[in-house]
Amino acid sequence: MNLFQRWKRTTIANQLVVITSAVVALVAIFQYFLNKSGIVIANRAYISIDKMKFLNPLEPNKPVILHFELVNDGNSSAEVNSAGTWYFDTSLRQCDYSAKPTSGGTIVAPKSPRFKLVTIFQEGLSQSDIDAIQQGRKVFQVCIKGTYTTLNESYPLEHCSYYFPELNTFMECKK
Repeated sequence: MNLFQRWKRTTIANQLVVITSAVVALVAIFQYFLNKSGIVIANRAYISIDKMKFLNPLEPNKPVILHFELVNDGNSSAEVNSAGTWYFDTSLRQCDYSAKPTSGGTIVAPKSPRFKLVTIFQEGLSQSDIDAIQQGRKVFQVCIKGTYTTLNESYPLEHCSYYFPELNTFMECKK
C-alpha cells in the first residue's frame, strides 16, 4: 500500500492532526530563520522618556527631585543604563552627552512604563533661583544619555527637556 492510499484510509481527525502539526513545524522553521537572519525588529524594545516633572513644587532649600517615566513601546524587555546632566542657565544649550552611562540599569517591561526618581539638587535652590525660573530669566534643562539593551543588542537613548513654568511641565528640546 502506498502513502496516498494510506492517507485516504486515515480518519479526518488524524488527517487534521497531521496537517496542523506540519503547519506548526513550518511556522517554527520560518521564525527560526527570521531570527537567525537578524529580522527581530518587531520584537525588540523601543525605549523613550515621558512625563518628566518635579516631584514636589520648587521650594527654597528643599531637595529638587525629578520624576519621569521610562516607556517601552516594544515587545521585549530592556535594561536601561543612563547618565544625566542638568543645566541652570539663561538659555537652552547643546547637551553635553560626554557622561558615561552607569552600570546596573533599570529593567523596563514591554508595553509598560517604569517610574524613576532622580535627586537633582539635594540642597535645593535659592528663592532667587526659583524666581528666575518662574519669570523666565533662567532655564532648568535636563539631558539624559544612555543605552538600552534588548535581545542582546544595544541601542542609544538620548533625551533633552527643559522646565516650562507656565504649564508646570517639562518640554522636549528642539534640535
